[in-house]
Amino acid sequence: NADEEVYHDPPLIFDVLNDPAEAYPLDPDKHDDLIRHALHLMSEHKASIEWSAPLTLARDPKYLPCVNVESGCRTRPLPLDLDGGGDSIDQAEER
Repeated sequence: NADEEVYHDPPLIFDVLNDPAEAYPLDPDKHDDLIRHALHLMSEHKASIEWSAPLTLARDPKYLPCVNVESGCRTRPLPLDLDGGGDSIDQAEER
């Protein structure tokens, strides 16, 4: 995705059993050994990867969903049955 990556130093760690939404990071000072071990495992994993160019990050418009016929896409606008009286999603978006 196009979201900017965010790096935390030290990394955020959570107790996912008691905090499944990961809303409350654990105190890194109390879990220094866990953080060091996780960073070591991450480093080993990254060293084992055979890096290559991404195959699926291209933004070719023919692979993007589209319902606007005027833009040249191959799909048709979906019918829209709203009180506004529009007969397609495209017309509803123009309002």
